[in-house]
Amino acid sequence: MITAEDYGTDFGFHHQEVRDDAIVWSDEYLPPGVYHIRYPVRATTSGTFLMPGATAFEFYEPEIFGRSRARMVEIRE
Repeated sequence: MITAEDYGTDFGFHHQEVRDDAIVWSDEYLPPGVYHIRYPVRATTSGTFLMPGATAFEFYEPEIFGRSRARMVEIRE
Protein backbone atom coordinates (compact mmCIF):
# COMPACT_ATOMS: atom_id res chain seq x y z
CA MET A 1 0.00 0.00 0.00
CA ILE A 2 1.26 3.46 -0.87
CA THR A 3 1.22 5.90 2.04
CA ALA A 4 0.83 9.67 2.08
CA GLU A 5 4.49 9.96 3.14
CA ASP A 6 5.48 8.43 -0.22
CA TYR A 7 4.07 11.56 -1.86
CA GLY A 8 5.65 14.13 0.41
CA THR A 9 2.68 14.91 2.67
CA ASP A 10 2.20 14.10 6.33
CA PHE A 11 -1.61 14.18 6.28
CA GLY A 12 -2.97 10.63 6.55
CA PHE A 13 -5.99 10.45 4.27
CA HIS A 14 -8.66 7.94 5.33
CA HIS A 15 -9.23 6.55 1.84
CA GLN A 16 -6.91 6.18 -1.14
CA GLU A 17 -7.14 4.71 -4.63
CA VAL A 18 -4.07 4.37 -6.82
CA ARG A 19 -4.94 3.66 -10.46
CA ASP A 20 -3.06 3.87 -13.75
CA ASP A 21 -4.82 7.12 -14.69
CA ALA A 22 -5.44 8.77 -11.31
CA ILE A 23 -4.65 8.87 -7.61
CA VAL A 24 -7.65 9.60 -5.39
CA TRP A 25 -7.35 10.54 -1.72
CA SER A 26 -10.38 11.36 0.40
CA ASP A 27 -11.28 12.03 3.99
CA GLU A 28 -14.24 13.31 5.99
CA TYR A 29 -12.29 16.34 7.22
CA LEU A 30 -9.31 18.22 5.87
CA PRO A 31 -7.91 21.02 8.00
CA PRO A 32 -7.48 24.42 6.28
CA GLY A 33 -4.06 25.06 4.83
CA VAL A 34 -1.77 24.64 1.86
CA TYR A 35 -0.85 21.08 0.96
CA HIS A 36 2.11 19.98 -1.14
CA ILE A 37 1.76 16.51 -2.62
CA ARG A 38 4.08 14.83 -5.13
CA TYR A 39 2.56 12.28 -7.49
CA PRO A 40 4.05 10.02 -10.15
CA VAL A 41 3.52 10.46 -13.87
CA ARG A 42 4.26 7.52 -16.16
CA ALA A 43 5.16 7.86 -19.84
CA THR A 44 5.65 4.72 -21.92
CA THR A 45 7.22 6.37 -24.97
CA SER A 46 9.58 9.26 -25.57
CA GLY A 47 8.10 12.65 -26.42
CA THR A 48 6.61 15.74 -24.81
CA PHE A 49 3.56 15.24 -22.60
CA LEU A 50 1.21 17.35 -20.51
CA MET A 51 1.29 16.34 -16.85
CA PRO A 52 -2.20 17.18 -15.56
CA GLY A 53 -2.60 19.38 -12.52
CA ALA A 54 -4.11 18.11 -9.31
CA THR A 55 -7.75 18.88 -8.50
CA ALA A 56 -9.24 19.14 -5.02
CA PHE A 57 -12.95 19.56 -4.27
CA GLU A 58 -15.56 19.02 -1.59
CA PHE A 59 -17.52 15.85 -2.25
CA TYR A 60 -20.98 17.24 -1.48
CA GLU A 61 -20.19 20.79 -2.63
CA PRO A 62 -18.17 20.38 -5.84
CA GLU A 63 -18.47 24.09 -6.59
CA ILE A 64 -15.83 24.57 -3.88
CA PHE A 65 -12.61 23.40 -5.53
CA GLY A 66 -8.98 24.14 -6.26
CA ARG A 67 -6.64 23.16 -9.06
CA SER A 68 -2.87 23.21 -9.50
CA ARG A 69 -0.98 24.05 -12.69
CA ALA A 70 -0.38 21.51 -15.43
CA ARG A 71 3.21 21.08 -16.59
CA MET A 72 5.02 19.86 -19.67
CA VAL A 73 7.23 16.79 -19.27
CA GLU A 74 9.81 15.73 -21.85
CA ILE A 75 10.90 12.09 -22.02
CA ARG A 76 14.06 11.47 -24.03
CA GLU A 77 15.41 8.20 -25.39
